[in-house]
Amino acid sequence: MSFNYTLSKIAGGALTRFRFVTKSGTGVVQASAPATSSLGINQFDQESGDESAYVASGVSYLEVDGSGTAITEDSILTTNASGVGVVAVSTNRRMARALEASTTADSVIRVVFIENQTLEA
Repeated sequence: MSFNYTLSKIAGGALTRFRFVTKSGTGVVQASAPATSSLGINQFDQESGDESAYVASGVSYLEVDGSGTAITEDSILTTNASGVGVVAVSTNRRMARALEASTTADSVIRVVFIENQTLEA
């Protein structure tokens, strides 16, 4: 049996669904730095000031860009500058594990969000 934990915080800016979010003050913003930890994966398009629901643990959909480095099943993912999932390198936080493959930009795949994020080895 598996569980997903969905939490919510106020959006500190416009958020796009199925992208990584990170803490900003008392709310969340779209993640933009692969070396910074993510709180989760946003579930809906949100405007600044809206209550934002994000998956903090478990399986979620994630928008990914596999056009540069192909994403394979079990690839470890991090964020790009727009909160989109890309394959992690050694200086990036491990934010999610891919459950599906992608070789294109703007695709959405299932991932497992990683709570205890460490640098990719």
